Amino acid sequence: MSDHDVRPVAGADLSDPEALLRGAGWEGHEPAHRDARWLPYVLRALLHPDPVVQADAFWDLEPLRHQNTIYTVVVPAAQYIAAILADPRTATVCPFGRFQWSRDEPIQLRAKLIMWLADLTSDAGWRAGQDAEADAVLSMRPAFLAAIDPYLHDEDDDVSGAAVDAAVIMVEAVELIHRREEITELGLKLEVKRHGVPPPQVAPVYVAPRYRSEDIPLTPPLDDVVMQAARVWALGDPWAEQ
Repeated sequence: MSDHDVRPVAGADLSDPEALLRGAGWEGHEPAHRDARWLPYVLRALLHPDPVVQADAFWDLEPLRHQNTIYTVVVPAAQYIAAILADPRTATVCPFGRFQWSRDEPIQLRAKLIMWLADLTSDAGWRAGQDAEADAVLSMRPAFLAAIDPYLHDEDDDVSGAAVDAAVIMVEAVELIHRREEITELGLKLEVKRHGVPPPQVAPVYVAPRYRSEDIPLTPPLDDVVMQAARVWALGDPWAEQ
């Protein structure tokens, strides 16, 4: 952690990724292992014309979240990643794999970047109110969801699946209460699709209303509720007689 100001770049315009890179003040941030002055080069490489370079650049983001620690440098980096999701170059299918050195699971870079934002936000949720870095990340959930929104129904299953998974995490923000019913329904349908059971017809009636009021604590996290509810619907309706 650092005493450096970790607030999101003031007035950040996600439509201008290069401006985000120029305004971040990278020399004042510290990721794991080394200083952050190398990071703009890695972030720009995510848009390189060579898919292998793109994949390598993605793996080079690891020091930003080393062992699930949220470093100050992750705040401007996350803004940049959200900003480039709309760039056609992130739709490149890159040679990824389970490990950094494996290349046997090709997938769109856009899907991986959306997953990265989701994982980062999930990590931050566990430290809400405990450190400035986590709170800064959580404050960006509305911006992240806006960047992810266009891909909730993407024709590529990896991209749409990543977008829905990420959106379920983002709508835990109080500011996004109005999106919870919609996103919960998408999350339920996605989980049911993944598990090969008929789509739930009335699941949102039972699940989503529980998250319409900011007075209702989000415990357990909404993404856990979505997965649990999808499995419940595969077995029947436990609330039918309540």
